[in-house]
Amino acid sequence: MRECAILPPEAVGIITRSRSKLKQLLAKNIEAERPKMNPDSLAELVLTFFTGLSMEHNLSSSRRSIVRKIDDLMSIVRTL
Repeated sequence: MRECAILPPEAVGIITRSRSKLKQLLAKNIEAERPKMNPDSLAELVLTFFTGLSMEHNLSSSRRSIVRKIDDLMSIVRTL
């Protein structure tokens, strides 16, 4: 996704639609938990987190570090 500027428009469209669908599915699952915060906003937060985590993983972050970050995010999200 960080290379979208060099991709053909069709590829960017596929990525955009896929990301939008994933956000909708996340929001639907989050909404089932009746959070205090808007489910769409939480879905954006989670999606952005995992996008960044994927990029960080490409930089050879350790598995332990990644698992800790996911656990930390889940702890935070559960309070929202």
